[in-house]
Amino acid sequence: MKFIIDTITPCIHETRVGNVYHVKGGYGTRHGHMMVLIAITESGMCLLVIIDKHGAPVNTATYASSSLDERMPIAFCEGLDLLEFRVRSL
Repeated sequence: MKFIIDTITPCIHETRVGNVYHVKGGYGTRHGHMMVLIAITESGMCLLVIIDKHGAPVNTATYASSSLDERMPIAFCEGLDLLEFRVRSL
């Protein structure tokens, strides 16, 4: 087994799609849940998916971007800002 520590990648403290944050308080904190920032709306609201410690989605949350500016991300999920979905009428 080997752990590779990427010390070249700097920690960026800006609120951006892909950031991963600890859940603060309650059930999620006790069970190691994390929040993944999946979108920032034009009005400055941050849409997050809450995942468990195995990576499975368990909930969602919405925060004002100013509230996330105060938090330090614990990880980054690359590629979320590149996702594109097609919605078709039924």
